[in-house]
Order: sequence, then C-alpha cells, then structure tokens
Amino acid sequence: MDSPDHTFSRRRLLQTAISLLPAGRVLRGQQDTPSFSAGVKVVNVLATVRDTHGQIVKTLNKDDFLLEEEGRAQTIRYFARETDLPLTLGLLVDTSMSQRRVLGEERNASSHFVDQVLREGKDEAFLIHFDFDVELLQDLTSSRAKLKSTLAQLETPERPQLNRRDSPAPHSRRRGGT
Repeated sequence: MDSPDHTFSRRRLLQTAISLLPAGRVLRGQQDTPSFSAGVKVVNVLATVRDTHGQIVKTLNKDDFLLEEEGRAQTIRYFARETDLPLTLGLLVDTSMSQRRVLGEERNASSHFVDQVLREGKDEAFLIHFDFDVELLQDLTSSRAKLKSTLAQLETPERPQLNRRDSPAPHSRRRGGT
C-alpha cells in the first residue's frame, strides 16, 4: 500500500506535470525553426561553338554564355567542357605491301592527328602496326614526340605477300617481348 506521503507526492507530481503541458507546447513551438522546401532543377545544356572557319572554339567559359528562360537571364552554376575529359587512343596503321605507295600519307595523317588531338600530360595513345603480324610499337604514352618518332619508323615489310592460301594466320607480338 501507498503511504500518505507517497500518494501526496505522486498526486502533486501529476498536477504539476499537467499544469506545465501548455507551457511546454509554447516553449517547444518557439524552439522549432521554420522549414520550407523549394524545387531545385539542374538542366544540362550542351553546346558546340565554331568560329567562322568551322573550327571548334575551345577557350570559352561560363561567362561567355547567356542562358535565358522565358526572357529572363538564368545563372549558370555549373560549367564543364566535355573536351577536358582525358582520352585514351589507339592508332592502328596498316603497313602491308598494299599500302607501300600511301604509307607516307598514312604517316603524315597519323602525325597530324597526334598533334591535333593528343594533349600531353592528359591524354594517352598507343601505336600498333599490322601487315603479316600485329605488333605494338609504342605502349600507352602521353608523349607526342615518342608517338611521332615511332610513326616515322613505320615501313612496309621487305618480303612479298604470299598467296592467301599459303599465308600464315597473323599473330600478335610485342616489340622487345614475347
């Protein structure tokens, strides 16, 4: 059984708690910070800009663009050039006897391609030639000089092509390796 002191204490505690409920609601309401939500949209806009000669302009930044929606200028928050992504390229050059007369043009076109596309320190390329065999001449490198030096050494094979029926199947080899 409860003693009169305990009953009184519980009763008094319950009365005090009930009397504080409205005050607690007021205090709790004051401590809550107002919340709101807003819709956020990120829209990707892709653009290719060319100069009067048809060449791609690579030096633009977000301040060079004006983006409007319903006649109102919009803030461009994110801007990236897709051309900033690193490339990994493979050059495959046909050095078979059938290319003997045009190998110089192949060499020049490949060298020009390396100059125009490869960004040293960012992009990488390798060089493979094929005739009777397939051979990796230059492993992945970002050095234009190494690629162009290897391209300059390309030659057609000394041996004549065999009849297709007598021709061995091409096999792969790696220069300086197995």
